[in-house]
Amino acid sequence: MQQMLSDAQDENQAVKVKIVGFGSLAEAAVEQILRDTIPNAETNSETSHTDHAGLVIVAVETSDENGVNAACDFIRTAKAENALVFSVVFQGSEAAGCIKCGADAVFVASSEEAFAEALNALYRHMALFLENECVVSVNFSDLKAMFTDAGEAYLTVGFGKGPRGASLAARDAMTHATAGSFSPSFSSVFVGIVGNESIEILDFQRAIDVICEAVDEDAGIVWCFAADPETADAVRVIVVVA
Repeated sequence: MQQMLSDAQDENQAVKVKIVGFGSLAEAAVEQILRDTIPNAETNSETSHTDHAGLVIVAVETSDENGVNAACDFIRTAKAENALVFSVVFQGSEAAGCIKCGADAVFVASSEEAFAEALNALYRHMALFLENECVVSVNFSDLKAMFTDAGEAYLTVGFGKGPRGASLAARDAMTHATAGSFSPSFSSVFVGIVGNESIEILDFQRAIDVICEAVDEDAGIVWCFAADPETADAVRVIVVVA
């Protein structure tokens, strides 16, 4: 296992992740996430800049018309700079037409709680997988190829413990939606696993199999693993499907 982690680390380069919010609810959620994640971080004051991030996460409160228009402008800028753009929206998908047309993947949250939970899970996990040097077996080029212009998406996070922690977390994830409506016809799948380095390869395979059983048999899948020695025997699995 140690050799696999070392080899994978050598093959990957860090990719910056940026999160911004539009609308008072979205701005507050983003600022709270940044405060919790990065002490003394800049919050939402520079939303006009993508900071050359590879992945940009855009939170939008679609009941705020000015916020929606500003979000659409920002998404166009991010796409022009070749970023992959994920957007989490709240207050109904009907009001988010330009968001859906612009962002690569759009996650629709059904409540304020789900909106904040989806943003938190998406940003914290993707920043861990893409920015952290302990991330293994993730290729951002593959991720971008699969999710560019993917449309509506589904996000979920699961938890598990013990020798089969990864597969248990995968099953938990597939039964607890965080944002979006799941459809077996989705064809692009990202699976991120967080745990300590004692996880066995067989349990990785079981976790992937659990998710593959739920999606189209021809779906493309990208998975990665972030080693976190502080997690003891606990495992977290995040699933993004579009």
